[in-house]
Amino acid sequence: MAKGFYCKLALTNLGKNRKFYFPYMLSCILMVMLHFVLCSLTYTDTWESIPSSGLLYSILTLGCCVVEIFALILLFYTNGFLMKRRKREFGLYNVLGMEKRHIGRVLFWETLFAFTASILIGLGLGMLMSKLAELLLCNMLKFQIRYTIEFLPQAFLRTAAAFSLYAALMLVYSLRQLRKAKPVELLHSVSAGEREPKANWLLALVALIEMENGSGRLAVPSGASAAVDLVAAGYDGTVLRLDRDGKPARDLYAAQPWFWSAPSAAARICARMGISGQKLDVLI
Repeated sequence: MAKGFYCKLALTNLGKNRKFYFPYMLSCILMVMLHFVLCSLTYTDTWESIPSSGLLYSILTLGCCVVEIFALILLFYTNGFLMKRRKREFGLYNVLGMEKRHIGRVLFWETLFAFTASILIGLGLGMLMSKLAELLLCNMLKFQIRYTIEFLPQAFLRTAAAFSLYAALMLVYSLRQLRKAKPVELLHSVSAGEREPKANWLLALVALIEMENGSGRLAVPSGASAAVDLVAAGYDGTVLRLDRDGKPARDLYAAQPWFWSAPSAAARICARMGISGQKLDVLI
């Protein structure tokens, strides 16, 4: 393929999928900023002249470790959401003739661009916030305030190294998911959650709750029981089905997670019981 093709395609994909990449990159930027601020507070020599500064240093060091763990979990979660929303796109590429190794190259460039931008922006915001955080901490603890700005290479290196490692882990995880999936599975992955709750009466009961709450419209899986239509008809409501009503049904279904599975339906029923104080036999 032409030189720079994958790079250009990655940039195009970032622009086209900005509504999915925005929360992903925003979470990364915030985590980078927070991590850099804590690292700056940890490595600054402001605390050296303060008695019992060892305890403060230990707390800040622990804070850095906690943020690193939390950032890894958050990024894995947001990356999983992003990959699920884009598997159909990758499946289309595969059907049109792109091999998985070619799609992997596109993913590499997308990850590189997204994480590089997030790390740079996060470090920039972290530099602005780190001194402010130091001043606030000194004021809270009644320490002597220093207004000089320090350059702390340890904070830069630790933050950049940690999130570069996370970028590599996200890429490996995404490539592994891509390698395991078949083209047909990729094309239908977005609707993989479209399964009816195991018990039809749960679905009908959740539909009743939604109608009583004034929803007026429901979106249910393709094979949902006709009891849902009967419940909605009693309230002059509308039932959309995923196999029949296309994008409006999918959008509404995504906004009503209690129709996705039996546990989520049961959780919705329990929430209603907790709010209204009604027992299950009364609801039924």
